Amino acid sequence: MPEYNYDEFSTGDYDFNNVSGPMVGEKAPDFELKTIDGDIQSLLEFDGEFLVLEMGSITCPLFQSRRPVMETLGHKIDGVSNAILYVREAHPGANIPSHKNFEDKIACASRLKKTDGETRIVFVDGIEGHAHQAFGSMPNAVFIINRNGCVVIGGAILGHGSGGIVLSRAA
Repeated sequence: MPEYNYDEFSTGDYDFNNVSGPMVGEKAPDFELKTIDGDIQSLLEFDGEFLVLEMGSITCPLFQSRRPVMETLGHKIDGVSNAILYVREAHPGANIPSHKNFEDKIACASRLKKTDGETRIVFVDGIEGHAHQAFGSMPNAVFIINRNGCVVIGGAILGHGSGGIVLSRAA
């Protein structure tokens, strides 16, 4: 991918045949990231037995369409933490352009809580997207990570509710 924060979406920016990032059974990458609340926190320091980590941005229609369902997983299943890794804008445009600096990215990520009422912790990846790239840079990715930091399900573009089915069977 030539530039992480592209100004216009193109499927050519993705190689769906050669997906990278942590595979099932491998350790998930850990990063110290800022949250929209201003805290610095380790991505893999979570309560419970599992972390559901969803990649997303406010311009991603798939992320936005499944967000209400994904948000409830941590409330419905004991022992599950639930977080978002805010990544580049999936479909930047005139209303919400690509991020030019970290402050732009924080402002967009903060809209999830302020405008949409998001209750999950929202980690904000750096402007270069190092955490997102370590997880494979794919759009709409969801990782389920166990207490040992190992990926149980990785990179899946989960349909509505499928993450909950997997977690309820694992818990």
